[in-house]
Amino acid sequence: MVPYQAAAFKAVLGLLAVLIALYGYFVGMAIHQVVARTAAESQALALQSQIGQLELSSLALHDAITPQSAMALGFVQPHDPAFMALVPTDTVVSLSH
Repeated sequence: MVPYQAAAFKAVLGLLAVLIALYGYFVGMAIHQVVARTAAESQALALQSQIGQLELSSLALHDAITPQSAMALGFVQPHDPAFMALVPTDTVVSLSH
């Protein structure tokens, strides 16, 4: 072999080794992402189930409240309620001069 052919052969082998290592890295990262996505989806499903259970228990508690139980828990009727009414106005606000 001519000296430059030996150097070229070593360079091609080195490049091939680098390409194989990069291929392995990217395949490993793809597998890692699939596993992570699957875990995240299962965790999201579990959280949605918990939220549904909490909503049902909240509705059950809401339906169980009576004026007597509210008074027992410390609710006090307001003595002098004040109400605020929204009065429509004909005023137009403009940002142009």
